[in-house]
Amino acid sequence: MSKFNSTGSSSAEINSLVYDNGTNVGIGTTSPAAKFHIEGAANADMRITSKGTGATNYATMQLYNDAGTSFGFTKASGAGGLYSPGIPRPHMALFANRGSMLFNATGNIGFATLIGSTNYTRLFVDSATGNVGINTTNPTAKLHVVGTSDSVGFFTSNSLNAVTGIVRSEYTGNTISDHVALYGRSVPSQISNYGIGVVGEGGWIGAEGFVVNKTTLATYGVVGTSSSRGDTYGVAGIANNDTSTVEGAKVGLWGYASDGSTNYGVYGFATGGNTNYAGAFDGNTIITGNLTVLGTLAKSSGTFKIDHPQDPENKYLYHSFVESPDMMNVYNGNTISDANGKAIVTLPDYFEVLNKDFRYQLTCIGQPAQVWISQKIQGNTFEISCDKPNVEISWQVTGIRQDKFAQAYPIVPEVEKPEAEKGTYMHPELYEQSDEKGVFYKPSLRKRLIRK
Repeated sequence: MSKFNSTGSSSAEINSLVYDNGTNVGIGTTSPAAKFHIEGAANADMRITSKGTGATNYATMQLYNDAGTSFGFTKASGAGGLYSPGIPRPHMALFANRGSMLFNATGNIGFATLIGSTNYTRLFVDSATGNVGINTTNPTAKLHVVGTSDSVGFFTSNSLNAVTGIVRSEYTGNTISDHVALYGRSVPSQISNYGIGVVGEGGWIGAEGFVVNKTTLATYGVVGTSSSRGDTYGVAGIANNDTSTVEGAKVGLWGYASDGSTNYGVYGFATGGNTNYAGAFDGNTIITGNLTVLGTLAKSSGTFKIDHPQDPENKYLYHSFVESPDMMNVYNGNTISDANGKAIVTLPDYFEVLNKDFRYQLTCIGQPAQVWISQKIQGNTFEISCDKPNVEISWQVTGIRQDKFAQAYPIVPEVEKPEAEKGTYMHPELYEQSDEKGVFYKPSLRKRLIRK
């Protein structure tokens, strides 16, 4: 083959396009800078043509190192994707012995790795949508990741100021709608209670939700919604110790409210069930403030509890409530009969509006005497008569409530238990029964909150 070199003088050598300086070979250049150096007009430096016309014929150039590792280019005879078993051929691909990069006829870009004899597309860019897929060639979002490991995505940062979020998603449009900036879904099965949509772990706060809104509309920092046919919890709070040593207070659910016209630290509402409880507390309950009950209070017993007046540092003093099957009010006091043996007792001006069915008790103090009610209650007063003047008399009057609430919700002393509560006890231990016989025994409410 004719070639020119530094000493050539024949016309064949002078007109040759091949130059060999003894170290490098050049085509179209007399100054080859590498073992094989090609230089030519723009867009026409080198061409490799495969004479085959079949669907599987394509031109290839491969380069190998001493270890047999290859690197190369391939041009398919037709448009398509990456050519490997089970995967379409590319329009053009850049490949190595462990993977490839493809550019197909529609402008898509992909990166694949070779495992055995099969190429697996790891990164794919859809030119039509701009969507990017990892482990998928059909990305349905701007970033679509498909994986089979426990962690599909993993992001780390050692920034000293990561308060805006190591991973951040934000809706930047202005359409008025409930756009979701971050959505997590894990539903392995519709018939089992497995799957956690979002988990947050922090050294101070595991998950935080807050709202910044300049309107007077209702806003919610955190909303929990749960729907099932069994025990269902909209929000569950669990507080445990991280060691076997008991330290500090543990608060499963904490509520705080301030700066409003009316503030509720925790607000509960329940409706639609056979039995509805806005709140249920399984254990001792402390209220450090006033308790207002707008309905009927039912209890097994009741007392006041105060620091013992004679030893407030070391003892408590309890007194029991006075109970009655009626909605009874009690009024009492002391009076002294006048010179005529009469005493007029004036009751509160709401007495007769509030009460009915009055009952009286009289006791003489300091000396024996005969006393009686000479005039029953009328105009919120009543008259006591005594057979002696200047006798101290202790009196007590009771009345049964007749206000509108008492008329609408009277106390019925004996009632049948609801069907769902029959066979159960409020205090099963007092009747030598097991805890399972308790009317409020709910093992699922207590135990299933413990993480699996």
